[in-house]
Amino acid sequence: MSFSQIDGNAGDKRRMTIIIVATSLLALVAVVFMILTPMLSIDEKLYTITWQNYNNSVLEIDKNVKEGTMPTYNGAVPIKENDVYHVYTFSGWSPTVTPASINQIYVATYTSELVIS
Repeated sequence: MSFSQIDGNAGDKRRMTIIIVATSLLALVAVVFMILTPMLSIDEKLYTITWQNYNNSVLEIDKNVKEGTMPTYNGAVPIKENDVYHVYTFSGWSPTVTPASINQIYVATYTSELVIS
């Protein structure tokens, strides 16, 4: 139904006006919501986690790690070459891995066993 189809009945014209105004207001609210929502979003804190071997060579860099997320190393098990007197075995990370709260560097640590020849 449009205004041209209404025979002059004041009640019908009023109802049609209310419907048009309500529809326009809903459309306006939707547009305002779409514009303001990104501005009102709380900025997530993101960190960079760097995984290094004992010699400071970079094994992996994880960027945009969300605050509170437990970082995980996804590469191959770190290796420290054995020498004449020792066998090295990867034992973990220093410092101990904790949920992301700062940009952090973790360094691979190793246990060593004395080789007796």
